[in-house]
Amino acid sequence: MIARAITLVTLLAAIAAVVLFVPKTTEVPDDGVAEVNSDFYLKGFSLSGYKVSGEQTHRLQGELLERKSDSQMLVVSAPQIDLKDSHQGIWQLTASTGEFNQAMDNAKLSGGVMLTREENPVAKMQTPELDIDLETKIITSVSGVTISQGNNQIESAAMTADLTQDTLKLSERVRGVYVP
Repeated sequence: MIARAITLVTLLAAIAAVVLFVPKTTEVPDDGVAEVNSDFYLKGFSLSGYKVSGEQTHRLQGELLERKSDSQMLVVSAPQIDLKDSHQGIWQLTASTGEFNQAMDNAKLSGGVMLTREENPVAKMQTPELDIDLETKIITSVSGVTISQGNNQIESAAMTADLTQDTLKLSERVRGVYVP
């Protein structure tokens, strides 16, 4: 009985040594590109930004936030950003993906980007991609923009919006439809 126990312990120790001390080989795919691992990730997250005074300035939610080991950018899947304008109205910004700098105060959003203000009257802006500065709340797009409010619609090739000043600058090929 004791001999069996000693044999079992020796066998388990040998298996543990093989697992711990034998180097693992990594197979490189045929295309020569190895898989990139994330430094870290968060699933189903919600982060908030605040002023020094303690007032909340924005909230970022998403399905997945990760930083790839070969990049300093943070990648967010299905980002949703809630921003306050100068009148404390809430604008909601959604996209398929977003790339944020490490401080998370600048981002490039892409894939069906939509900026919506649900207050009456509802205003919506759609663009393939845009850049946003979360501190100054300045949004820019040079990818073509469609803005709608009720039956009214404006299209432009480029746009800059300042949510703190409630200003919108449209440039290049502006076209509008106004229905009274």
